[in-house]
Amino acid sequence: MQALGGDFIVKRLGIFFLCLVTALPQVETTTSITGNVVDQLGAVFAGATVKLSNQNTGAVRATTTNNEGVYSFQSLPGGTYTISVSAKGFKTTTITDRTVETAQPAHVDLKLEIGSTSEQVTVSGAGAELVNTASAEVTGSVTRELVENIPLGRGNFFDLLQLTPGAVPQNFGSTNVSFAQQWLNFVQAGNTFQASGAFISGNRDSGSNISVDGSNVQIPVYGQATQLQARASVQEVRVESANMRPEFGNGVAAGYVNTKSGSKS
Repeated sequence: MQALGGDFIVKRLGIFFLCLVTALPQVETTTSITGNVVDQLGAVFAGATVKLSNQNTGAVRATTTNNEGVYSFQSLPGGTYTISVSAKGFKTTTITDRTVETAQPAHVDLKLEIGSTSEQVTVSGAGAELVNTASAEVTGSVTRELVENIPLGRGNFFDLLQLTPGAVPQNFGSTNVSFAQQWLNFVQAGNTFQASGAFISGNRDSGSNISVDGSNVQIPVYGQATQLQARASVQEVRVESANMRPEFGNGVAAGYVNTKSGSKS
């Protein structure tokens, strides 16, 4: 039997490692808005036109309700939206300033009242994102407003991650719980520390899945992440600490960053 050549083995190994990389789970980077449309008596309304406008980018999408009065917008970037519904013989109902966070779907119901479509019924949806009625996930997030306005000397997104409930800095206390705590990012001469992860919900820093725009950014050794994301590019920092969906695999908890997608200005 002819011996396998070195080039053949190298090629096979390359294909093997490529398959491993592509098999890594990709963290969800989008969200969705669904809901029911009813008339003023509470009956489901089929065939109503629902429009969705992204207040950050100006992007507009439209759909119609199905026979059960349900509408759905999938694969949306996190942001602030205006949702309106209209139908012949009914007033146009609009919900403004409805913030939807990444990986936290929103359920927004709409009601139609009899009248002219030129008449408007407008309701503010500001703050509704604080109560998640669409899933049982335990999450915390730092929004764009906080990212831009919280004073941070280093601009490290892990410093922002530590502002969410259940997240603890790597360098807490005096015990050597983490390799990174004393050696990986600690500069003894200046007594400074650059975080490369966080303890989430009591788990080790190496046990969390850290990603940027859906891709894992941890190094294989010790599970630490290199801080290369400029603060000015960060849209949202988020933590998933319990009841996570399958896409947040590769860890007992997840911390991830979504970058800005641009604006209409």
